[in-house]
Amino acid sequence: MTANALHAFFVKVPLFSGLSREELDDIVRAVRPVNIPAGQVIFAEHDAGDSAYVIQAGHVEVSRRIDGKDVVLARLGPSEVIGELALIDGASRSATCRTLEDCTLLRLDKGEFDYLRRNLRPAAYSIIRVIAATIAGRIRATNEQMAELLAPRRRRRGPRRGAPRGPVQAPVRPREGHAMSQSIEAMGRLPLFKDLTPAELQLLSKHLRIRKLAPFQDLFLEGERATGCFVVLGGDVEVFKRLPDGREERLTLLAPGALVGHLSLVDHRPRSATCKSGIGGARLLELGRDEFDLLFNARNTFAFKILDHVVNDLAGRLRETNERLSDARRARTADQRVAAAKAAGSTLFGFQIPDSIHGVDLDAIEVEATTQERATKDRHR
Repeated sequence: MTANALHAFFVKVPLFSGLSREELDDIVRAVRPVNIPAGQVIFAEHDAGDSAYVIQAGHVEVSRRIDGKDVVLARLGPSEVIGELALIDGASRSATCRTLEDCTLLRLDKGEFDYLRRNLRPAAYSIIRVIAATIAGRIRATNEQMAELLAPRRRRRGPRRGAPRGPVQAPVRPREGHAMSQSIEAMGRLPLFKDLTPAELQLLSKHLRIRKLAPFQDLFLEGERATGCFVVLGGDVEVFKRLPDGREERLTLLAPGALVGHLSLVDHRPRSATCKSGIGGARLLELGRDEFDLLFNARNTFAFKILDHVVNDLAGRLRETNERLSDARRARTADQRVAAAKAAGSTLFGFQIPDSIHGVDLDAIEVEATTQERATKDRHR
């Protein structure tokens, strides 16, 4: 297939459809065609995740070994992608993929993709952003399902009597000066920013706002429109989740250095939790989604690095949660199922699940490690 024909094909593939002509050039140079006869295994469950495949012709079947049986997860066809999560973390395959007929695939090796990623090539990060958005969708759906595991007896910790509530303080954006200079110095000490040069930090600061919260003041509310993310510079931020019965559960406490609300950078869904300052208030840096888009479209180094941080976090949580939920389904006793489910919730949310979760139907909770498999499975239901 010629380069022009590959370009025409890739614009029909959702994973690549948003790439520019120049970005597609990088991908066309990186892929190689492979022809696989019917009935052959493309990769097996637990194999090393060293590549992703785009189906150019033919159909494949994706299955997983569960309780000694091969369970079919999806059947995929032309223009669909398999194993793309391997491009992010290279973790072992979560399922087996086998051809149903003679197939022509386009293989994108992780090594080639990593080369584009290391060199901050826009093609790699445009693809990463699509993958991150798909993973974020699965994380959000699993958030809702896992919330049912929370103990209904525990109630949200409200503000102390007399503590201020109401609208958040308007963002502070100093034109020059001391507050932002101090913030830049503090940013340089945080893991998220430690690889940026002083010049990059200065450039980034022009796109950031300082937000200061009084004790127990809302940062954002579950269900409201998400407009950006925050980095905790000082104080702490509490995270709450609304339970199915209407009550709210305190999930965790975020310390300086934490990134808050970062799902908003990769999708356009409402907030999935409520965040508010702790007893000592909080000082944060705000990066609006519009500002992030400007940085990303300008090929800014920080935008790519923060996207790396976000997608690695999401992919790791999704894979580990999937494994722990599989452990829960395989468990032979109720206590073992509860323990595994609690471990899954702790992995996904970053907090310890309360003890009272007996009676929950774990089979109703699904987390798929391969995002394209899940999307296709939903379409075929």
